[in-house]
Amino acid sequence: MPVDRRNKEQDERLARKFRPEARHRGLVIQPLDGETLVYDRDTHQAHCLTPFASRLWEACDGQRTMAELRTAGKWSDAEVVRGIDHLARAGLLKELPPMEPTRRRALARLGRAAAVPVMVSILVPDAASAASCIPDGAPCTTSAGCCGGCCKGTSHLCKTVGPGACL
Repeated sequence: MPVDRRNKEQDERLARKFRPEARHRGLVIQPLDGETLVYDRDTHQAHCLTPFASRLWEACDGQRTMAELRTAGKWSDAEVVRGIDHLARAGLLKELPPMEPTRRRALARLGRAAAVPVMVSILVPDAASAASCIPDGAPCTTSAGCCGGCCKGTSHLCKTVGPGACL
């Protein structure tokens, strides 16, 4: 049997077996103009899913195979494989997809193709870190970061000053 045909058959077997299921536990989910904002309380990461990734993630009900997801969403094999990979790496699926050699090859091909981002992820600081400011005497670049409200002088150090004195 030719190698390409054997690889295709392995890919089809994988597509028949794996049924991705979206993870919801520990997540704060907010739909927004076709995109979905997801905050993971466990990892303190925020993810902005594109409209494609949002629809794919919603379709991951644990009942449909990758092939059924492809058909239901009218997506290509490459889009589904790439989307599932991104969702899995972000921790937004309950189970990781199996990594067979054929899947690795498919992801390698996708990496070479020009593709639109599936999601953007950032690390969100905890409340104490986000609310902190630069103390007096510490180096600064703008007054907004200083506790005293003023980044002044040629040395650019934070300083507490009276109203209107940081000009």
